[in-house]
Amino acid sequence: MEMRIRQTFSTKQKFRIVNKIIQAEIIGLSEVKFAELVKEIEDDSLFKKLVLLNFENQKIISYNRFPRTDFSMRFLELCSEMDIDKSTVDIERFLNEHREAVAIIKKIGAEKFKKYFLYENVENSVENISRICEISEELVKKVIKIVDELVIFDEFYYRPDNKNITGFRYYKIAKIEKDKKAKFIINFLSPTYFKGKYIINYNKLKRIRELGIFDEKELKGIKELVKKLELINNKKFIIFQILNQLIIKQEKYFQSGNISDIIPLTQREIAKNIMQDESLVSRAILNRSIETPQNIEIPIKFLFQSEKDVRKRIIKEIIENTKNSLTDFQIKCILKDRHNIDISRRTIAVCRKEL
Repeated sequence: MEMRIRQTFSTKQKFRIVNKIIQAEIIGLSEVKFAELVKEIEDDSLFKKLVLLNFENQKIISYNRFPRTDFSMRFLELCSEMDIDKSTVDIERFLNEHREAVAIIKKIGAEKFKKYFLYENVENSVENISRICEISEELVKKVIKIVDELVIFDEFYYRPDNKNITGFRYYKIAKIEKDKKAKFIINFLSPTYFKGKYIINYNKLKRIRELGIFDEKELKGIKELVKKLELINNKKFIIFQILNQLIIKQEKYFQSGNISDIIPLTQREIAKNIMQDESLVSRAILNRSIETPQNIEIPIKFLFQSEKDVRKRIIKEIIENTKNSLTDFQIKCILKDRHNIDISRRTIAVCRKEL
């Protein structure tokens, strides 16, 4: 009996470890690879069947947007920019294929585009969209095609001039903006994030198994599908939580755009707040960037600065903005009076040497 309990415990431990490894790999995927994974799953016939299935007046799988999020229509601006600089064959092909669809999206407006082309709904059939938006079914299909390509088109996340000093790519995932009530919201660049997480009706799935609506092969496929959806949900949720926490913690910076308003913040603190492993937070922000309300693109990692980094930055600004040379004591007084930072002259001397 004791041996059996040990074996069961060991199996559970192995399962948790394997699950953590898989989750880390999913979170570490580039935005394009992640979008390709999501598209592959959502194009699967079994997924579509479950999304459309209305079992006992309840959905089996549906979408639920994250609070205070929206979809950025920035890709329309990028299309205009690319029209001027067709630097790659892919961009030129994309423009040539979708020029008409982009014009249609502008014509029907952002709200209708989001409602009828980004949300997966039974009502969002080609026929219904054509009637409501007053465009032909052929044009509806063209807009659907641009949405399908948009989620995996590299140029909408990465621009050639968007590299850090080490040459790594930064993938811009969102823009932080203010809504009509002057509250910050997260405008995702990808429909993948904008749609939010999958709501899986586990009770109805259990009933489906009991009633034998699906055969054994389909039930096995559903089990695997649900595992993948849960992993995708976790990545999306972690990304959302991190951005949401950054808006709260670094609100003063987002308001002003002044880097002197960035406060000390660690990945460990955020990980604790969102109840996730610090390693997952680190993977989630790696080589990803956001655009501030001031239209400045910054690496997400830039918002995680140690107390020492913040002190050094402020001391550097004080020195650069003062014509006369300052003593360590004078800097100490300025830090205390203007920034409410109380540190010793010795610490200031160390920081100055490291500048």
